[in-house]
Amino acid sequence: MQPDKASMKLAELAQFQQQFMDRLYFQQPIDIYQVNAGAQGADAEQCLNAYRCSLYGTLNKALAEIFPVCHQFVGETFFVAMADRYIAEYPSTVERLDDYGESFPDFLGRFEPVRALPQLPVLAELEWAWHRAFHAAEMPSFDFEAFALACERDSDSIRFELAPQLSLLAADFPVDQLWQWHQPGFRDKAAPDLDAGPVHLAVLRPGSQVQIERLEPVQWRLLRQLSDDRSLNGLCEVMGEELTPLLPLAIQRGWICGFTRE
Repeated sequence: MQPDKASMKLAELAQFQQQFMDRLYFQQPIDIYQVNAGAQGADAEQCLNAYRCSLYGTLNKALAEIFPVCHQFVGETFFVAMADRYIAEYPSTVERLDDYGESFPDFLGRFEPVRALPQLPVLAELEWAWHRAFHAAEMPSFDFEAFALACERDSDSIRFELAPQLSLLAADFPVDQLWQWHQPGFRDKAAPDLDAGPVHLAVLRPGSQVQIERLEPVQWRLLRQLSDDRSLNGLCEVMGEELTPLLPLAIQRGWICGFTRE
């Protein structure tokens, strides 16, 4: 059965659209005659360059707004060049610009020109966690009455729900202080001591403000356990008696926002 003309046209359009995006991101060849046909007298290469500059400029601006401290850390010229490399390697597939850049910290960890700045990938990870928490939906309230009833009936089936916008971050240096030092009003204070030792952080927006909270070792173990196994039984086995004061704290801080029953 021969494909109809409409199907062939759609296939050609899809092919051209893919070529067009590959040209913008990767400088790949494109059917220049199709571009010329719609250029309305302008040179096709000029049109393509205009599109490419607009695309890269938009994504570059989005990255600078999502990672403002990284932008300050390396300066405008270096950040633009770095972001251009990232955009070429990770073309946008998101519907909202606020969702672009999730893999930026991993990219920086592999980007040779920032090898001498080991703080930068971790700083970007913290900024993405802050950005993610800032744009997250409101957390539901924990239902204490239903939880008490579930514990009475069948505690073995309880699984906790971590706040969807909660991010956990471990760093070999006080990245939270480095981030804070780059906030307005803090640059006149003494620079943080980057040799002050490791930190474990929770990033969350329990209300209207994003919080970057340092965790005690036992709190970190609790949240890491919940990341691996959210069952109440598993939590009891690992944490033991330490769970008694920690569980109410985790609910109060908003780390745990609810529960389900298997």
